[in-house]
Amino acid sequence: MAPFLYVQEEYENVRRALDESLRYDYGPGQTVDYYEECRFRLDGIQAELERLGQGGAAPVSAIVSQLWDLANRLTLIERSHLGEFSWPFADAIRVIASPLLLENEGLEGGHQPIIHMIAEGTSYQITSEKVMGPNKRRRLYTVAFPRQLKHHVLMHALFGHELGHATFYSSRASDLFSSDPLSIQLTKILRREGHLRDAASVMAWLRSEDAPERVKQRMKGITAVITEASLEHWIVELICDLFGLAIFGPAFVAAHRTYLEPSCKNPHQIEIEKTSHPSYALRRSVLVSALRVLGWLDPVATAANSELLNAERSLIDYIGGPVESWTEVFTPDQLCEAMATISRHFNATGTPLAQRPSEDVLADLVGRIGKHLPPIREEVDEEGVSTTHPVRLEEQLYAGWTYWLGHEALDAQPLDFYSLNQLCDLALLQQQAIDLSAGRRKL
Repeated sequence: MAPFLYVQEEYENVRRALDESLRYDYGPGQTVDYYEECRFRLDGIQAELERLGQGGAAPVSAIVSQLWDLANRLTLIERSHLGEFSWPFADAIRVIASPLLLENEGLEGGHQPIIHMIAEGTSYQITSEKVMGPNKRRRLYTVAFPRQLKHHVLMHALFGHELGHATFYSSRASDLFSSDPLSIQLTKILRREGHLRDAASVMAWLRSEDAPERVKQRMKGITAVITEASLEHWIVELICDLFGLAIFGPAFVAAHRTYLEPSCKNPHQIEIEKTSHPSYALRRSVLVSALRVLGWLDPVATAANSELLNAERSLIDYIGGPVESWTEVFTPDQLCEAMATISRHFNATGTPLAQRPSEDVLADLVGRIGKHLPPIREEVDEEGVSTTHPVRLEEQLYAGWTYWLGHEALDAQPLDFYSLNQLCDLALLQQQAIDLSAGRRKL
């Protein structure tokens, strides 16, 4: 078969696959967006095929590459239908991600990204198209939920880290207040001083006298040195952890420890020869230090509500417990400046910064969980009329983790982790309905 005839056949195959994809349901507002973007891309490919058929000089391989890319996008649809992941949390991710990932088109305004949800294997991921060609209008982001954790919304706070990675690929990562992209600004802050300022400093730190014994043993006989490229990967991962903290607050740190700690045979494990992630011990230490500089290791509950205070302290002890001084690689000033830079970027893009609930809100939410009710805020008067109140996502997650880690201090009915997550998942859905009815959000 001649190359041109093959490309025509492949075009028809992709066109049929796109038409068949309409039988899947992504959730409100997503089917049309995804389909129209794919149709736009396919129409662009068709125009190139017509020019090629009329004697144009465009390489066949370039068209094949576009078709295969589009075909891969369509295969993701089969893992995106409702029921494979938490739809309320998926919707929350879209709300958070849309202003962060808006494509800045200058005088032409901006193009909203398309946030596509799928059920995946065991990891949380957000992948994005890094190169946009003439036949692409809106950038596609794929958010992968671990299939086995579809209802575990307390764990889904880990998406805060992935949103950091996704943001750095977006044109919105350019800051109105600086000529440097956001990732460069934060890298300069965190590499300004300290043990991670350059590769030589990292090696000196790893070989220092106050290093943990397991690190000393690991470094014996090691002749390889960490590269600047690996150090840059470390910094990006730590920045994305801070990003997750900024989006979801202490709930991110609780999920981070719960998810990563069990998989670490050695929390100080570092593969010098090839490393893309810092050790778990270092990542945890940076988050604990950031919590401290933000003042989030002081409870919002007071002695007047002793049960709630003790429960919240259990959460704080879990996320902010003692860490080895050797792992404290950034100064408080560096972390304050980094978090302030992220906050400024959030303000510029209209992205809410995480807040902890007030004592009254936390008491209401935890109290409802203790009664096996979804953590929303609702008052019912003597006539049976219900009044509801706004509750932020990170407040619901904070309450969920407070209950789970501090339930022994509460006078509450026992609840397993899966059931707790189901309650929190239902609360997200109810809160979205409440906010819609009150005009605080749109479909």
